[in-house]
Formats: sequence, structure tokens, C-alpha cells
Amino acid sequence: MLLTRHHTFTRPIILGLTIVLLPACQLVKVKENNIHQAIRSKSENILTHDQLSAETTSLLKLLSLTPQQCSAEFETCLKRLNTQTDIAADERYAALSELYLAQALELSKQHNCTHAQPHSENNHCLEQSLEAFDQSLRYSYVYLFKMQESPSTRVFDQRQMHVRTFYNVALSRLITMAYRTQPFHQVPAQLNVQQRQYIVNLEHYPELKSKTIDRVQSSYNLNFSGFYQVNRQDGLGAEFVVVTKADPIHKNDFILDPISFYQNQTNPNIHPARYLSVTAAAQPLNPESSIEDVLNGKAIFEIELFNPYTQKYVDITSTKIHSHGELFCAFCLLAGRK
Repeated sequence: MLLTRHHTFTRPIILGLTIVLLPACQLVKVKENNIHQAIRSKSENILTHDQLSAETTSLLKLLSLTPQQCSAEFETCLKRLNTQTDIAADERYAALSELYLAQALELSKQHNCTHAQPHSENNHCLEQSLEAFDQSLRYSYVYLFKMQESPSTRVFDQRQMHVRTFYNVALSRLITMAYRTQPFHQVPAQLNVQQRQYIVNLEHYPELKSKTIDRVQSSYNLNFSGFYQVNRQDGLGAEFVVVTKADPIHKNDFILDPISFYQNQTNPNIHPARYLSVTAAAQPLNPESSIEDVLNGKAIFEIELFNPYTQKYVDITSTKIHSHGELFCAFCLLAGRK
């Protein structure tokens, strides 16, 4: 009798659960993509497809937000994501790095940014874009070097490859945009982004100390045709070209005996290199800086400049990491302007 009652009692519950779950199952559809689509969807991000990565978009969905809504109410979106502690910290930092980078790239496309004159001070668009690149750099640094998992343990992690690229591009654009907003004709001792300081270290590239700068150009998105191969070194760091001022041209009178005349002088046909490949890496001046200090700007960052021809590694938090660099871009840029 008890057994009969038990079955009678549980039957409506099972029936009710079946009614509830069936419509939910009907909403889920399984579709098999081809291998190209599957791989592409995992590797796409704001830099490759002009859309947020699947990982960042998924986190926004947890907050009931679309990428468009997040962009429209950017500060609110950032605050909600930052305070969502039930999401793993590394996932949040990676997403915030991409969101700031997306915002910076969007701002840099605006008319006030694209048509700004060189060394444009007090340009609100450039300042906002520069600040967003700064934030993207800081969040990507925290993801890469301040989490419990080290970069070596995530070496095959697709998300780490995304964030490494966010770091490289954010730093590259921060340096080149700082050149547009803060006039300097020699490599400065420091750069300022709002109230945040970046100390510039030339210890590994002393040749730049005495150079008069004519232009600073990011080489990250330069494309060179007419060459069979462009040597590059993939790793961590921003890549750009520093173009220095040309030496004044002196007209020589007719020289009867050039061998004797130039015997103790510099060959006039040999000139110092004007197009210099540079790699940069940024990290807190104090390696023990807390995550909070890194993100809120209290931690002063140091930008180390390297010659990619002589420097293959960069030390970040006492860890030796392959540095990024275009080994041929300076020559390509020079040849392309001839």
C-alpha cells in the first residue's frame, strides 16, 4: 500500500519535470561546423575580426549584455564585470583588457583622432584613446604575470595568446600615440598618461640616447610587398620604428685626389642608420606591486627599449621571455619610401 502511494506521489513530479525540461531541450540545437569555422571562431578577437572574442562575449552574456550594449554604456559595463566575483579573476582580466582595447581602437578611428596634427596637446579624443590603451595594457599584464598560473603553464592556452597580443598592441599604440600628444625630439625620460607615469629605460638601447627623432611609427600593422620574406621574432613586446633626423647635406667641391683627401675622414657615402627597429616591453618598476596598484595606476610602469637584432629575450618578473620584434621592418620602411 505504501509503495503504491509512493509511486502515485512521484508520478506527477516526474511528469511536471518532463514538461518543463522538454521545451528547454527543444531550444538547444546542435550543428557541426567545418574545421575552418571551428578553428577560426576560437582564434578570432577584436584585433583579427573587429569583433569581441567568443570568451569576452560569453562573459557579457552572463551579465545579460551584448557587445553593443557594453560599448554604449561602457563605464557601467566595466563596473558590472569587475564586480562579478563569481567569474574567475583571470577570465575577467582578459575580458577587460579586450574591452578597453576595443574602446581605444574605436576612439582612435574618430575624426578628432585621425585628423589630429602631430604633437596635438589637449585633444580629448587622443587623451581618451591613450587612457584606454593604458588600461588595456595594465589588465593584460595582470592576466599574464599576476595570476596563480604562470605564462609557462598556459603556454598552449589560446586565451593567453589573445591577451599577449592585446599587451603588444596596447603598448605599441600607447607609445606611438604618446608621441603624437607629448612633443619630444629625443627619447624622453618618462611618459605621462593622465596621472600615470611610465619611466623609459634605454639601458639596452643606448644608441637612442643621442638621436634626434623625426617620427615614431608602429610597425605592428605594416605590410611590405616586394620581399620574399620579412624576418620576425614572435614573442612579448611592442614593435615600432624610430625614424631619426637626417644629417645636413654638405656640398663638396671638386676633389682631385679623394683617396688622400678622405684618408683620415669619414667616408661621405656612409651614413648612420636613420630607420631603427625597436622592441619595447613594459612592467611595474616595483615587481612586487599589487594587482590593485597596477590597475588603478599607482604602480609606476617602466618601458624598456631593446634592439631586436641584439636582444632576443626580455626579463619580466625575473622570468626570461622571448621578445617580439620585426627584424626587417626598418629596412623595408626605408626602401618603401625611396
